[in-house]
Amino acid sequence: MSQVPLLSVHNLTAGYGRVDVLHEVSLDIQEGEIVALLGANGAGKTTLLRAISGLLAPKSGSVRLRGEEVGHLGAERLVERGIVHVPEHRQVFGTLTVRDNLLLGTYAFRRMSKRQRLERLEEVYTLFPLLKERQRQLGGTLSGGQQQMLAIGRAMMAKPAVLLLDEPSLGLSPLMVREVLELVRRLRDEWGTTVLLVEQNVRGALRIADRAYVLQTGRVVLHGRAEELAGDPSVQESYLGKHSSAAVR
Repeated sequence: MSQVPLLSVHNLTAGYGRVDVLHEVSLDIQEGEIVALLGANGAGKTTLLRAISGLLAPKSGSVRLRGEEVGHLGAERLVERGIVHVPEHRQVFGTLTVRDNLLLGTYAFRRMSKRQRLERLEEVYTLFPLLKERQRQLGGTLSGGQQQMLAIGRAMMAKPAVLLLDEPSLGLSPLMVREVLELVRRLRDEWGTTVLLVEQNVRGALRIADRAYVLQTGRVVLHGRAEELAGDPSVQESYLGKHSSAAVR
């Protein structure tokens, strides 16, 4: 692994109005890692992703990409730099076709030619053959799992260096949850995408992640290798059930 993290957050404080949600949060992500961000509802996980992706201005602290401070840049410029955020609840454009939803993923790249956009589209179709089959279908008519694939596919149109995924399995069936998490693993293994993953399915997240951080009331209270945290009694009791075995399958 490189000495300089691909993404580094240092002493980040952020919130809404006068209310601070994050309190001096620090984390590092090396290139090629899947890092899970765990915590109960209200712990600050979504706020952290919003602050990293430029949707929320930090009050203090830093966000660095390949060692360069980028915390002052807005969301659109961060997409150009390689930080792409897939928010919870998917947020596809229901009245646009699947194809047009995907092409919106290149919106920030105004200098990209039409040919380059179409080439990028075909690359994403190799990852999501179903989306190619449904490319003329309206996004709002897809199932929940298909809409999640569309949201991730739209993000991959920007060829992100770091993909921020917020609850990608939310509201999906157990079978689709497994498929989505396996897709996240493929993004890392086959596309070399680095992923920061917020996921309610803690067992599944720890199964595919390299490392994990645990947030509690806006602070990092635990971090380490995913397999180590899966066997940590406090993590088991809080997130995996008191009687869970140490192994995460």
